[in-house]
Amino acid sequence: MATKVCIRCLFASICGLALPGNWSLAQTVQLPTIDVFNVQTTVIVPDGGTMLLGSIGQSAMSEVMRGVPLLGNVPGAGRLFRNRGIGNETSAGTATVSAQIIRMSELEPNILAEGNRRLQANQLVSDAKTKRRADFLSRNVGQSKKSR
Repeated sequence: MATKVCIRCLFASICGLALPGNWSLAQTVQLPTIDVFNVQTTVIVPDGGTMLLGSIGQSAMSEVMRGVPLLGNVPGAGRLFRNRGIGNETSAGTATVSAQIIRMSELEPNILAEGNRRLQANQLVSDAKTKRRADFLSRNVGQSKKSR
């Protein structure tokens, strides 16, 4: 959220003048611009494929010129008394559909086999860690610091 100070309020605070409460600060909240478009169609997409359903594009250009009323129109020197701004905005949106066929009857045995493999691997690592700790404790428990 951006906060900007009103010029009248800044001048009033420098001069020590009091202004009504709602003139002290102005808040600017920038909200996103959302455009929605719908596509209603039927397509045939192969397994693992993607298809573009539709797209939309927009472009806007604007120009603003500000200046001192009479001095801004003087040939040559008028550029010192005027300001020119050019803005350009472009946006695009697309709608795609992707398909991936999942057969649970084929997937479940593979998932269960992978889970069992990982469980056995973790068990072997856990057994090795436990054995090392037990060996360390059996060698070092009951010994005083002087005997080491």
